[in-house]
Amino acid sequence: MLDNVKKYQTEIVVALGLLIMLAWALPTLTTKPKIWIDEAVPLENARNMYLHGRLNALPAPGVWYAQPYLLQQTGYPVTLSLAAFFKVFGYGFTQARAAMLVWICIALVTLFAVVQSLFTKELALWSFLLVISFASFYANGRPTTGEIPGFVFLLLALYFWLRRSNVWLTGFLMGFAVVSKPSVYQLLIPAITLTLLLQQKPFIERFKDILRVGISMLPAALLWVVFVVPQPFSLTTWQTIAAFFAHPFGTTAEVARLCLFGHLAQKTLLYFAVWIAVLIAAFRTERDSRIRLFYWFTFIYGAFAFLYYLRSPGWLHYILIAELLILTLLPHALKTLLEKYGHLIPASFLRTHALALVICAIALFQIVQLNTVAKLYTSDSVIRTAAYINEHYPHESVATIGTLTVSTLLETENRYIDYNLLGVPRIGSNPLVMKPLPLVIVADESTDDYLKAEKALADAYIKVTTIDIFGVYEVKK
Repeated sequence: MLDNVKKYQTEIVVALGLLIMLAWALPTLTTKPKIWIDEAVPLENARNMYLHGRLNALPAPGVWYAQPYLLQQTGYPVTLSLAAFFKVFGYGFTQARAAMLVWICIALVTLFAVVQSLFTKELALWSFLLVISFASFYANGRPTTGEIPGFVFLLLALYFWLRRSNVWLTGFLMGFAVVSKPSVYQLLIPAITLTLLLQQKPFIERFKDILRVGISMLPAALLWVVFVVPQPFSLTTWQTIAAFFAHPFGTTAEVARLCLFGHLAQKTLLYFAVWIAVLIAAFRTERDSRIRLFYWFTFIYGAFAFLYYLRSPGWLHYILIAELLILTLLPHALKTLLEKYGHLIPASFLRTHALALVICAIALFQIVQLNTVAKLYTSDSVIRTAAYINEHYPHESVATIGTLTVSTLLETENRYIDYNLLGVPRIGSNPLVMKPLPLVIVADESTDDYLKAEKALADAYIKVTTIDIFGVYEVKK
């Protein structure tokens, strides 16, 4: 018995880590972080796939959004798996967050297994601890978005590339990572292309590897077309898609300039700048060509991710995967440097256990940060508002103004949406011009949409209640 415990002590620590994480996550599963718009869109898509068999938004009964391919910021590997989860456990926000918790567990176990295969069991444990204690892993992992599911596909792709030298499976899995969260993982395409060019092979072999990866990415892309492009042979459709990816934020060069000067001081960026410096120092001494490719890939993808972040309105989730790759490699980098410079540590105990002490200190710092200053905004106002509507108006016509988050949690099939989503044409239309008017309107009173509709709303409706920022209005008799 004791021999078995000793033999599998690393796996036992991993299992305990997962149990502790679940115990921490479950009490605030639906409220921390609060539901946000990037989560509402895939929820809407998954709900409609579950109920109607279509990955699209339903702005009004029987009326589908005209351009569903613009609502796939979180892609079909996530929304289809979410719809399947709803099929088994029923539709609800709790079920949605539970499904993402399953993805988190899969990602952590995959991380441990892949790092162990590339390095050692000890380094796999340290990488596991650094990722499981990282706040942004939960800020973006618990909502129903595609960063963490895509990370699972990326980890598997790295395994088949660096461990098995199978570029066909590498591209196949990276393709599914890309469609899981295109805005984040589209950067894999130039990153893997440039990294393959750095291989120690004849140029023609490097070119063939790039070609193989590109071809093997096509199945995931073709499935994306099948699921979300209703007119795949329309030139206008592809021009619209190209325009969206060229300007995904609807921002200007001035916004990018403000990001450059206003967000470089982000503490997260400064934190990872230190670890990038550690990785660069270790990379300079690394001689294993396979490991050097892993480092090169991390550096190149990280550079692209940072540039994309500068184009955004300062949204750090665009660099999340680069951060996770850095944390994955950091134990190896620290071990490499300690093996070279560890003799400078005077105390033998510190010298012997230096890596474990450093990793545990970093993990402890991240745990403290996760439970104190990390901005995992907590709120249940959307849930309470939707619950109120579901209780008092379970079958009546309900319209929402300025909030897709409430709408997607409503049980009534007589829903009407009016929401202006950044970078894409408006979802739905003004419910105040409908004939007849919806019985109930829920308005996010912190939005510009509400301010524009405030007078017309007051003329035709009376306020029933206010729940945080949401006003609930009933049509005047």
